[in-house]
Amino acid sequence: MEKSEDREGPGSVEAEGTAEVKGPDLRSVFSVGLLTLLSRILGLWREAVRASFLGTGPFADAFQFAFQIPNMFRSLVAEGAVSSAVVPVLTRYVRGSDKGELKSVRENYLCAWFLLVSVVTLAGVLFSGYFLSLLMDSGQDKAELTTRLTKILFWYLLFIGLAASLQGILFAHGRFTGASFSPILFNLAFIAIGLLVAPHYPVEEQAFVFAGAVLVGGLLQLFLLASLVWRLGVRPRIQWPFRHAGVREIFKLLAPVVFGAGIYQLNLFISLMLAWRLEDDGYVAALGYSSRLMEVVLGVFVFALSTVSLTTLSRLAADKDEQGFADTLGQVLRLTLFITVPSAVGLFLLRQPIVSLLFESGEFKKPSLGLTADVFQYHIVGLCFVGMARVLVSAFYSLKNIRTPVLAALANLLVCVPLAWWLSNGPLGYKGIALAASVSSIVQVVLLMALLSSQVKLFDFRRLFRSILRCLCCSALMGAAVWPAAAWLEGGQHGKLMLGVLVFGVIFSAAGLYFLLSRIAAMEEGTMLLNGLRRKRS
Repeated sequence: MEKSEDREGPGSVEAEGTAEVKGPDLRSVFSVGLLTLLSRILGLWREAVRASFLGTGPFADAFQFAFQIPNMFRSLVAEGAVSSAVVPVLTRYVRGSDKGELKSVRENYLCAWFLLVSVVTLAGVLFSGYFLSLLMDSGQDKAELTTRLTKILFWYLLFIGLAASLQGILFAHGRFTGASFSPILFNLAFIAIGLLVAPHYPVEEQAFVFAGAVLVGGLLQLFLLASLVWRLGVRPRIQWPFRHAGVREIFKLLAPVVFGAGIYQLNLFISLMLAWRLEDDGYVAALGYSSRLMEVVLGVFVFALSTVSLTTLSRLAADKDEQGFADTLGQVLRLTLFITVPSAVGLFLLRQPIVSLLFESGEFKKPSLGLTADVFQYHIVGLCFVGMARVLVSAFYSLKNIRTPVLAALANLLVCVPLAWWLSNGPLGYKGIALAASVSSIVQVVLLMALLSSQVKLFDFRRLFRSILRCLCCSALMGAAVWPAAAWLEGGQHGKLMLGVLVFGVIFSAAGLYFLLSRIAAMEEGTMLLNGLRRKRS
C-alpha cells in the first residue's frame, strides 16, 4: 500500500491541535453513506415500479420467493464471506511489505472464488426445480411460475458472486466508493427495463421481464467492479488456487461463516415458507416490501458504518491495538444507536403515510397498502437490534472469532422459527412472522453483547448504556412531538405530491428536533457526525 493510502485509510488519526482516538473514518462513512442513500432511494423506486405492475398478488409472491432463493446463496458466497473471511485476511496482506505475496494472494483468491460461485450457480440452475417441487404443491400455477423464475434468477448469483470477490479486494485496500456505487447501476437498469419494457407485456409475463432486469443489473455491477480492480493492477490468472496459504486461510474461515450465514438464511427461507402456506395471496410480497423499507434505514448509514469499520477493526486487530479496537467498536455501536433508535420511532409513527407515498399506485391498491403497513410495524421493533447485530458480527469476524457469531445465529434460528410458527397460527397471522424476526434479533444482540466482554476486555459498557438512555429519552420526546402530525397524515386525504411534501417535512423537522435534543443532552455522537460531515466537505 502506498503511504498516502496509509494516511487516508479508515481508522486514521488526524491531527487537529490534539490527538484523536482512533475510530471509524467518518469521511469514508459519509462517502459510502451518500452513495448508499442514492442507491436505497433508487431501490425504493425499483420496488415501487415492481409494486405498480405486480401489486401483492400471486405474481408478486412468485417473484419475491424466487428472488429470495438465489439471494440466500448470494449471502453465503458473497456478502457474508466478503465481510467476514475475505477482508480480514486480505487486509493483513495489504498491510504487509511483501508486494509479491499481495499480488499472488489476490490472483489466487479471484480464481478460487470463480470456481466456488460457478459450481453453486450451476447446481442451483440444475436442481432448484427438484428442490422446490418437494416444498410446494406442483399443481399450483404460482408454484410452477416460482420454479421457472428461480431457474432464471439463479444466474444472478454468478454475476453478483464474482462482483463480491472484487468488492473484497477493494474493501481491503480501503476503496469503498466504487463498490458503493455499483448497486446504483443495478437499480437504474431494473427501473429502466421495468418502465420501458414491462408495459408491453401481459401481466402473467411481467415477472419474467423483471427477472431479466435483475440479470442485466447484476452484469453491470460486475463490469464496474472489474474495471476498478483492474486499475489496482490485479490481473486474474487461471491456476489451481488452493495451494496458496492465504486462500486456504480464507476458506478455513469461510466454512464456519457459511454455516453461520446459512443458519440466518435458513431462518429467512422458513419465514417465507410460513407466509407461503397461508391461504391468501400477498403475504410473501408484503413481507418483501416491508423488508426493503427496513433496509433503507440500515443501508443508508448502518451499512456504510459497518462496512468502513470492518476494515478499520481488522487493521486494529492486525496491529494488536486493543484500546483502539475497543474505542472504535464503542463509537460504531453508539453511532448506530444514535441513528436507528429515533429512526425506529419515526418509522413506526409514519409507517402508513410512508408506505402509501412509496408504493401506492397501479396494482398496489389499498389492500396492498394495509398488508405492507401492518407487517412493517412489527419489523420496526427489531430495527435497532438488526443494526447492532451487523456491527457486532463484523467485530467478532475482524478478531477471527467465527464461533461466537455462529452460536448467536443459531440462537436466532431456534427462537425465530418456533415463535414465527406459533404467532402466524394465532391472531397475528403473517404479521407474527415479522414480530418473531424482531424478537430473535433482540436475543441475538443480547447474546453477542454478553460474550463481547471476554473478547474485548477494554470495552466501556457503561458509556454505551449511558448513550442508550440518552437516545431513548431524546427519541421519546421527538416521538411525542411527531405523533399528532402522523395521526393527521394517516387520517387525511392528500394527493401524492402534497403527501410527499408533508411526509418529508415531518421527517426533516423530527430529525432537526432530535439533533437539538441530543445537543441539549450533551450526546457526543451528534457532534461526531457533524465533525465528520465538515471534514468530508473540506
